[in-house]
Amino acid sequence: MINPVDFLRPLTFFLLLLLGGLFGGLVGVMMIVAMTYISYKRWFEDRADKHGISERNSSRFGGVLVFFGAIAFVLFCWQFLNKELALADSFRPSQYFRGYEWVALAAGLVGLWEDFFERLSAMSRLLFLFVLVGLFFWTNPHLLPTNVFPEPMPQILNLQTILWLGVTICVVGFINAGNIADGANGLLSNIAMVVFLVAYMQTGAVFYFALIASIFVFTAFNMTTGLMFLGDFGSYSISALMALVCVDLYSQGGSSVWFYGCLLSYPCVELVRVMFLRWRSGSSPMKADNNHLHNRVFTKFKAMGFSSLVANSYTGLALSLLSALVPLVIYLTGYLALDSSAWAGVFLIYCLVHVLLSTKMTVRLD
Repeated sequence: MINPVDFLRPLTFFLLLLLGGLFGGLVGVMMIVAMTYISYKRWFEDRADKHGISERNSSRFGGVLVFFGAIAFVLFCWQFLNKELALADSFRPSQYFRGYEWVALAAGLVGLWEDFFERLSAMSRLLFLFVLVGLFFWTNPHLLPTNVFPEPMPQILNLQTILWLGVTICVVGFINAGNIADGANGLLSNIAMVVFLVAYMQTGAVFYFALIASIFVFTAFNMTTGLMFLGDFGSYSISALMALVCVDLYSQGGSSVWFYGCLLSYPCVELVRVMFLRWRSGSSPMKADNNHLHNRVFTKFKAMGFSSLVANSYTGLALSLLSALVPLVIYLTGYLALDSSAWAGVFLIYCLVHVLLSTKMTVRLD
């Protein structure tokens, strides 16, 4: 039974349609209509108490709609390019994709299974993802970075097997890190748009432009209504793709690994922080809880008198701007070169700010 207060006001729905049309054309309008309809159907329902940051149930179908929206935008771009540029050689995959997007989709299917059945243990999911990502990089060693560790560090660390293991762990770890950020409206999706903007600027792959458009429409709906989240399919697939594209861009050379660390800083630092706290308290590092920074920021906004929806959206917006927008602005303005070692300092400053905020906001939500 749907609570009448959960229905969108006509003006809100009209404004979302207008926004979707302005930034996504017909595809954007169709996404808004589909998200509204599915939200009321409560398919793949996300319980209000799951994240400790919401006060009503919502749909976990957002990632699926983002995927189909991105495909629709790719098809639109294909038709536009063929028509406007008179491309007679039909579809060229290299112009649209980088070749590892299927890995992110496979990771998303693990999340989709969890969205539907909620029966896989955390260890089972991690094991499957490790095998998936590990096999991909093992069979595509050319995508691995080389000479990551300069002298005088032990050069055994630059062995391909060591790098393969390290990259696999980092990618799988970030998939898990991205999943914990899905509870705050717009947090993971805003970070993703920043990463995919950098990916599009550096590779020109149309799929990343399409993803930005699709994720933007979803984010507008998510932050305005709170009726739909990415769900495990969305958080797994998008997080996997963010990690993979950062490995890809870094492997091409000419950039600092710390730049990509800055772009992905919030999920990475938060995962390490909460796992350390769980370990220190004697709990399993894999045990889920709601003692995340975004939960604490949400509580502070609520204490300031904001409604649950507004507090949630302000939380996602504030943390994504703090973590991802700062390095993006530095990158776009050219203040630091991509290969500058100063990015390590930017990342360190963010880590200190993150830990300081977490320490000051001591409200426990579990």
